[in-house]
Amino acid sequence: MDIDRLKGPLFAAADAVAFLLTRPTGWAILGGILALGLILRVSGALRDRFLACEASGRRMGAAQAMGVLIRELYGSLASAAAVLPTLAAVLVGAVLLVGVSDSIRVLDQIEANRARISELSAVVRNLERRYRVADVRVLSADGRTARLSLAFYDSRTPAKPVRTQEAEIEGSEVFVDALVLDFAYSEIESGRRVNLALPYRVYGNLQAPAEGRELALLDDQGVPLLYRRSEAEIYGIDPKTYDSRLEELMNLLEDEGARRKAGILRSVFGAAVRRKVRTGDAFTIWVEQTGGLTIKGDSGF
Repeated sequence: MDIDRLKGPLFAAADAVAFLLTRPTGWAILGGILALGLILRVSGALRDRFLACEASGRRMGAAQAMGVLIRELYGSLASAAAVLPTLAAVLVGAVLLVGVSDSIRVLDQIEANRARISELSAVVRNLERRYRVADVRVLSADGRTARLSLAFYDSRTPAKPVRTQEAEIEGSEVFVDALVLDFAYSEIESGRRVNLALPYRVYGNLQAPAEGRELALLDDQGVPLLYRRSEAEIYGIDPKTYDSRLEELMNLLEDEGARRKAGILRSVFGAAVRRKVRTGDAFTIWVEQTGGLTIKGDSGF
């Protein structure tokens, strides 16, 4: 028997029971049903007595009506007392039904979380390598300002840049800011520490970092181009699942509360690299396999 096919009806029944037994609205519904049953019983008995009186040529007085009412109330209480063992058994069964349903849901959630962590770990393993972020050319530099041309790479088409951007900074040195994502949780079995870097801003030594220029590294789904992978490159995870989990990971970066709740990242911190620039310089920004950020070109830093 396919257990999964039974979960839908089981969960629906358990939710209905929990609603009726634990919510004020549920209590009101049960009370209303009981009250309606009592009203129908009393009204039926009164109708029968009225018809009997009418057939015998008598009128039913208030005392008779009150007697019918009291008798029916007493009868209802007696009937309820008689079925108390049955009601208790039904109540116990309902509580057990809710308990079994909740246990299955918890187990399903644990399994879903385990699968989710496994998929996110697979995403991290696919990202853990050296890749080219951007080629940079210094169009002009006079010591006070510098104008840069940046050509960004998508790892799915590494042979040529897919997007360009110009940025002006203040100063004679360029700084590239990056977020470093600490995925120490992801390789608990092997004890490996995994970091990934995400460059996101450039600025000069004569300006505050907050005044820098954001890098045009994100695609339409908010995922860095350098994190995308072609289907042939992806291993250990279905390509569609990879894209979905990657987008989820990027969304978590924007929400610290959700990030802590999810337990996906151990920490997120900033790092920067710098290089002195002059007109005509050309260099490349790389993310290293260790999670560091480097600038490489004709000369050192």
